[in-house]
Amino acid sequence: MTLGNLFKAAGFYILSVEKRETFWPTGYEVIRKEVSTELFTEICRLEGVTSEKGNLIIIAEK
Repeated sequence: MTLGNLFKAAGFYILSVEKRETFWPTGYEVIRKEVSTELFTEICRLEGVTSEKGNLIIIAEK
């Protein structure tokens, strides 16, 4: 919410805000070469669920 308020204060109109739920794990280059696309996607989803990272995607226009 605070980041959205910052964008609004800077004169942007917020079109959408999404929390990113998947993250590439450490060593993803090696993992990606060793597993199927489906398994890699699931590993990335689990990394997002178990991680304390927080990423947002904000789409805004001025």
